[in-house]
Amino acid sequence: MRAVLLLTALSAASSSTVQAVSIQSCTLLTVHSNAEIQLFHYENNMNLCWQVSCAAKHANGVLVFRWMDTELDYDILAINDVPHSGNTTVPPTYFNGSVAVKFASDSDKTGLGFSVTATCTLPLTVAPPTIVPPTISPPTYAPPTDVPPTYAPPTDAPPTLVPQRPTTAPLRCIDVKVQREPVTVALLAYTNNMEECWIVKCDAGEGVLAVVFLSMDTEPGYDHVYVDDVPYSGNSTLPPPTSSDGSVRIGFVSDADKTRTGFLATATCSVRCTHIEVLADPVAVDLLDYENSMNVCWLVTCEADAGVGILVFSWIDTELEYDVLRVDNFPYTGNSTVPPPKYFNKSVALGFTSDAGKTASGFSATVTCTVPDTVAPPTNAPPTHAPPTDAPLTSAPPTNAPLTYAPPTD
Repeated sequence: MRAVLLLTALSAASSSTVQAVSIQSCTLLTVHSNAEIQLFHYENNMNLCWQVSCAAKHANGVLVFRWMDTELDYDILAINDVPHSGNTTVPPTYFNGSVAVKFASDSDKTGLGFSVTATCTLPLTVAPPTIVPPTISPPTYAPPTDVPPTYAPPTDAPPTLVPQRPTTAPLRCIDVKVQREPVTVALLAYTNNMEECWIVKCDAGEGVLAVVFLSMDTEPGYDHVYVDDVPYSGNSTLPPPTSSDGSVRIGFVSDADKTRTGFLATATCSVRCTHIEVLADPVAVDLLDYENSMNVCWLVTCEADAGVGILVFSWIDTELEYDVLRVDNFPYTGNSTVPPPKYFNKSVALGFTSDAGKTASGFSATVTCTVPDTVAPPTNAPPTHAPPTDAPLTSAPPTNAPLTYAPPTD
């Protein structure tokens, strides 16, 4: 498994306010407003360090942990040499000058990683209060009037309810640029009253972006994940895979009550697809003895009159976890499980990416398009019926001829 390290910065005036230079064994992060240090799916034998400081001279800083999941007692996250491990809650750390964030993993098990936010604010300056002497005016007295009070009878209209739960996705977003390797977009062990947003797009500005959700668990009906402003909640149904030539927006909003474990999604970018149109005869789609660093895609469609299509795989053999075949954005890798048959009405997309390491044999599949049986609609013509005739029945009269008897012969 490969670690995904994200260093992001947030600011009301700029989308990039973190300056990073190397100081001995640590990376210096100079924070103007807000910055995030995220390490997803870390590897064994890692040794990382960040020296976080505020850009303003007299600013006050605080480190707030969103979540942490490391191998208990062995993979250590230290804040100013105070160690933390496992998946417990880390208290906020306040600092004036700088603070050191260090992470070290051993050679055994790993975890999901961690996410921490650094915020720097200037102290407030309070102007001394100005004392204005009060002005006292004599009270005025209005005599009572004899006008009776007016009373409006109650109406039967139902009361207007103001929703107390968030119903829209947040507006300020983090830019996530996807290159050749898949990128993880995750929010794990979220807190109450959160409002987060990510704009996911391909780094080069070209190609097809695919976002696939692997897990989602939010408070049903109150904490929402938004995919291009379409809300999803709970854990019974994952958001469907989403493809785009531009970008995909992922948002999250939680209310002030209960929380859940969050969500995990992956984003990949592939080249524009090769169009394959299938007529009456089956068509083979295969990739044999592929090379390293490949990124290819096929869009298979049935010809207008060919009807329903089916994609059937004969075999698959790729480098496990690193070289990935995707069928409508659903990933398959290795050689132990052949993708199941895929039925489609209009089209099906196949994508393949390989890393710079090992290769394998590839895959082979066949696409067949069939026309559904057509049945002629019934006609509404009434049944034909011949009317009865009045002709009497004819009967042959009996004959009075005697019976003939032939004697037996010897």
